[in-house]
Amino acid sequence: MKSDFEVKGKEYAKSGIEDYWVLDVNHRQLYVY
Repeated sequence: MKSDFEVKGKEYAKSGIEDYWVLDVNHRQLYVY
């Protein structure tokens, strides 16, 4: 999950993606950035 927050988030921002969702199935949480 760390990769989803740190690495992928920066790459998505560079690509112009404004929002992305990360689903943590172990903790039943949805993070929206």
